[in-house]
Amino acid sequence: MNLPDDAYCFSTQLKKGEYAEGVLDRHFGKFYFIENVDARAQRWGIDRIWWTRAMTDRRSVQYKADWTATRTGNVFIETVSVDSNNTAGWAYTSVAQLLVYYLPNSGVAYVVPMLAVRDAAKEWAKTRKEKPIPNGSYNTRGLPIPLEEFAEKCFAQKFKIDS
Repeated sequence: MNLPDDAYCFSTQLKKGEYAEGVLDRHFGKFYFIENVDARAQRWGIDRIWWTRAMTDRRSVQYKADWTATRTGNVFIETVSVDSNNTAGWAYTSVAQLLVYYLPNSGVAYVVPMLAVRDAAKEWAKTRKEKPIPNGSYNTRGLPIPLEEFAEKCFAQKFKIDS
C-alpha cells in the first residue's frame, strides 16, 4: 500500500491500519486461529485473539504498523495518546499480552511481550526525550527507540511478512 509517511488524516490512517491488519492476519493465520474482537476489547488495546491450532491456548494481541520506522531506524513507543488532555499512550494502557510491531515498508514484524514493552518504556522515559507527532488538533507523544535496542530490550521475535 503506497501511502505517504506523513499522511495523518484519520481516514488515511484508518485505511493504512486496516491494510496492515489484513497482512498480519494472513501471515499469522498460518499458525493461529485469529479471532476479531469487539469495540470494548479494542478500547483496552486488544486487536485480536490468537488461538493455538489445538484451541488450548490463547493470546491477546495488539497490532501496530509503522510506515516510518524503516526510514528512521526507530520504533515509536507511544507514551501520550492525546497531549491536550494528557491521555496515556498504548505503551502504558494496552492490556494485550503481545504486541506485533509491523514495519510494512520492510516487510518485517516484531512480536514482543507487552509487559516487556511497558517495563522498557518506563525505563526509557527516564532518560529519553519524548517526540511530539501532530495529529490534527492535538499531538501524540512518544519515545523514538532504535529498532535494534527495542528488539533486544523487549525480547522480540522477528518475522518476515509477505504482503
